[in-house]
Amino acid sequence: MIRTHLTQSDVAKLSQPLADEAADALRDVFTDDEATSLELPNDSFQEWHEVTLASTVPQIVARVSALVFLGPELCRDPAWLDITINYPSKAMAAARFLRSYPQPVRRLVHWFLPCCRELRQMLRTARMAIEPIQQKRQEQEAEKGGMAFNNALAWIEKLAMKQQDKTAQNAAFQQLGLSILANASSTDLISQNILDLCQNPDLVGPLREEVLRETGSGWKSSSLYNLKLMDSVLKETLRLKPIASVALGRRVMEDGVKLSDGSLLPRTTGVAVSSANMWDPVSHHSSGPSGSHVPAKSPAESSNEQEIYPDPERFDGRRFLRMRESANNEHIAQLASVSPEHLGFGLGAHACPGRFFGASSAKLIMSNILLRYEFKLVDDEKTTVDPMRFGFSTLVNPRAKVLIRRRKDAA
Repeated sequence: MIRTHLTQSDVAKLSQPLADEAADALRDVFTDDEATSLELPNDSFQEWHEVTLASTVPQIVARVSALVFLGPELCRDPAWLDITINYPSKAMAAARFLRSYPQPVRRLVHWFLPCCRELRQMLRTARMAIEPIQQKRQEQEAEKGGMAFNNALAWIEKLAMKQQDKTAQNAAFQQLGLSILANASSTDLISQNILDLCQNPDLVGPLREEVLRETGSGWKSSSLYNLKLMDSVLKETLRLKPIASVALGRRVMEDGVKLSDGSLLPRTTGVAVSSANMWDPVSHHSSGPSGSHVPAKSPAESSNEQEIYPDPERFDGRRFLRMRESANNEHIAQLASVSPEHLGFGLGAHACPGRFFGASSAKLIMSNILLRYEFKLVDDEKTTVDPMRFGFSTLVNPRAKVLIRRRKDAA
């Protein structure tokens, strides 16, 4: 479904309504800490105020994605947004807790665990929110000359009809799945990009000029593609801090796989590819045009190899913009592109299918932030720009805060 309906061209056609929703979401969310509504005087947006990215950016991303997934009926519904924002973290916490029990008893014990009961209640609430909308749309479509809907709820319903499963519960479960996939990665990318721009303020002016130039007369299908500096800056953020330090996770399915160095991998062994070649100068060389990565070698060996990214530890927002100047690199230098040199969205047949929507929504939201707001780091919070690392995950620091204020010439 994602590969069919959320292609690059499909998302481009939705640019204007998504940009409008992003602007409305920003007006609701990026206000003074005490503000709870839009009933504020215009000058209330002119003072610097502190926002925590972990509590604000998810709300904006959830609203934009919900417009595509569900339509206007639920994209601003507080109950639905609360579920889509909080369900992923609660589900992961419940899964970790459930794994502490022996596998044979998990199918029974989950019925009695408070964390699992809470998830079931959230799913019931989601189903109750979606069911009347489904019913209303079915009635509208059944009418002579009735309207046809083009969002994920309609796509899921058509798919469910083919599978003879037209229940609202299936739609609710699918919607939560879409939200988990779309919101987490987009939220992390946008939050980190804001922090990166706070530390590289020389990029803010050129980015604003590009957005004004390409969208001054409204968002067109070509606008997202033409935001090439924005695309480059976001891809650089993803290069230096992907959401995980490994990619292409797989599990050994055969009995004993022997590697070329003699290592034996038993069945069910988990394997993955390190993403460190994107930022670590030690593992930062490619052995020729094939793009295959090799472990660190001696200086003599490394001197004959080709660098992937010059000065790889430095944030260079124009890195991929320069790369796109070469026709040979155009197809790999875009944010949604995948290659062995950039594993931010995976690689190959199993690369993230929603990367076009994720890249587009990130550009739409960042464009609106840049046009409407100024932002900078909180003076005593500079240490919180460092990512939070646990296991293979590298996430935006949940304590990261910025100072923000509405621009005087913002619309």
